[in-house]
Amino acid sequence: MLRKTLKSGPASFSLTFINGDFTNNLWAYNTSIHESEESTELYIDLNPNLKVQDKLSNTYTDARYLSGRAVNDVKFVQIGDATILQGLQQSTNRSEWTLTIELEGPHSLQVRPELQGHTLTLFVVAQN
Repeated sequence: MLRKTLKSGPASFSLTFINGDFTNNLWAYNTSIHESEESTELYIDLNPNLKVQDKLSNTYTDARYLSGRAVNDVKFVQIGDATILQGLQQSTNRSEWTLTIELEGPHSLQVRPELQGHTLTLFVVAQN
């Protein structure tokens, strides 16, 4: 698999849970892509959200909530960062997609991508 860094600094995104709750307070770091002929793995590191000084901030509390069991309840993730989207342009045609969220350990989700204007939505199909 070929690995390519899409963005090392912070990138905003939103995450929606199956119960309808959502967060757009988290930042993705070290976003990279691993590709083969048939599959794509998008990797985002959310651990820096747990290292903020203000432990009462929405960033910290949302990351702490997600690092519990909530990562298993993710319904979809939306990414609108132009740098990341540009790096993913050629990848949306691949048949198998995995989103790996690094947050106190890796959490892999099988996802189905859908590009809508300037937003990539990754719908969770199954937990890996």
